[in-house]
Amino acid sequence: MTGATGFVGRALVRRLRAAGMAVLGLSRRPDPRLSDVPLHLCDLGREPIPATALSGAEGVVHLAGHAHTAEPRGEAERAGIRTVNVEGTRVLARAAAEAGVRRFVFLSSAVVHGPGPFAQPIDERAPLAAANTYAASKAEAEAVLWEIAGETGMEVCVLRPPLVYGAGAAGNFARLMAWARLGLPMPSAARKSKRSMIARGNLCDALVAALTHPEAAGETFLVADAEPLSAGDLYLLIREAMGEKALFLPCPAGPLGLALRLAGRRADAERLLGAYLLDASAIRDRLGWTPPLTARQEIEAAVAHGPWEPG
Repeated sequence: MTGATGFVGRALVRRLRAAGMAVLGLSRRPDPRLSDVPLHLCDLGREPIPATALSGAEGVVHLAGHAHTAEPRGEAERAGIRTVNVEGTRVLARAAAEAGVRRFVFLSSAVVHGPGPFAQPIDERAPLAAANTYAASKAEAEAVLWEIAGETGMEVCVLRPPLVYGAGAAGNFARLMAWARLGLPMPSAARKSKRSMIARGNLCDALVAALTHPEAAGETFLVADAEPLSAGDLYLLIREAMGEKALFLPCPAGPLGLALRLAGRRADAERLLGAYLLDASAIRDRLGWTPPLTARQEIEAAVAHGPWEPG
């Protein structure tokens, strides 16, 4: 597994080991949190993979990559993202095929379909419309994998999740958790538009299905929780898990969106007010997979875990 030390990776390591699977990690640096997991050190895309790293492996789960952050300002930063996300995937997949790995699972992203809004659910057949460097790198990495699969016969399965939330999550979920902990109110308009998301525990379960189910070979799946949530819904669940009342201020969507855009916070306006709906029925129909956790269960665990340590 690459990315074993990351937000999703740490939880997936626990999940795989609980299922009786032996896990080997590939990482840029050691991590004391995974002191009991064998790690091979390698900077994917920039260094050759150690000869023994994939020896005897039946499957590869490729989680590592340059994270989705602000759009890079210069060519050097854009090239760095591509080196990690595209060339790193190419090097790993080639090495896996040469080592006789049967199944290669790649964690892509729903952003390859564009930032939305998606007022009606889209599925895997929706056109790719990468709108930034990160999304383009994920789409290109997918194409690289299918090319290698065609040449070598290695089985590939691609998962495209939306926002992943849970204990220790960074980014927008961490900011919402901090907002809720401070007891600050949310605008009522934040409860209007729904967005597909996925609990970390559900994503880990889907990754296991992608790795082990015979029918996952050669497939690309969007994955999401059973029900979409608004930012206001998430805030409400967090406050309830804290044993506190959620506070909403009356605020129509129109004025709020205009105010955020005038303040240069267009992305925040879209996250709060824009719909982003995914149709994840293909993985259910093809693999019989359903999300085992509710949003309430994942958020209660995240709140109980606390804000200071990674999950």
